[in-house]
Amino acid sequence: MEIEKIKRVNIGDQVYEKLQKMIFDGNWKSGDKLPSENVLAESFGVSRMTIRQELQKLVAIGLVETRIGEGSYVKELSFATSYVNGMIPALYLSDRSVLDAMEFRIMTEVETAGIAAEIATEEDVDHLKKCYEKMMNNIDNIEEYVKLDFHFHRLICSIAGNSIVIQVHYLLRNVLQDVILNLTKKIGPSNGIEYHALIIRAIEQKDGEAARKYMKEHLMKTIELYQLE
Repeated sequence: MEIEKIKRVNIGDQVYEKLQKMIFDGNWKSGDKLPSENVLAESFGVSRMTIRQELQKLVAIGLVETRIGEGSYVKELSFATSYVNGMIPALYLSDRSVLDAMEFRIMTEVETAGIAAEIATEEDVDHLKKCYEKMMNNIDNIEEYVKLDFHFHRLICSIAGNSIVIQVHYLLRNVLQDVILNLTKKIGPSNGIEYHALIIRAIEQKDGEAARKYMKEHLMKTIELYQLE
């Protein structure tokens, strides 16, 4: 019997992914100052040099900026982000634009849900459940509900761990959140509530195919209900 070799996990990569995930999950927002290298090193249980190297990677992708004598900050909106956010009003000029945004989500989020199901930890599932619980508690507060809805999908992207998908999702966050708000006002939250519960269960059971199935059904059903209104 052939024994599979144990894969070595790069500590630096783990730190990089964790820092990136914390930013995308909203622990630190645009313009926020990050904890010092010493504090981060102690929190992660790694050397200060490791923290410095991984922060430089975040600087390289435009997510963090280092200010001499001040520390590291989550970077303010870039030109690209500002340009994309400027597209928001245009999305409401036609139904086609809203449908394009939903089709984009199908292209990216269906497979992302499947991958997330295959690698999610108990902690990841717990975060999804807590987000879902908050959604249920804010079902009559549409603005807050939509923020939590978007956060739920962003959590799944973070769990899946593809840095390109995460960054694109982050770049388009205002556009996508406004589309979700527009759709929820029109068709209500019931479709999302039903499918989010199914998606959580699939991810908890590490059933990638079920997660893909429910995510696709969720997004397709949203399009269907939108077109019926």
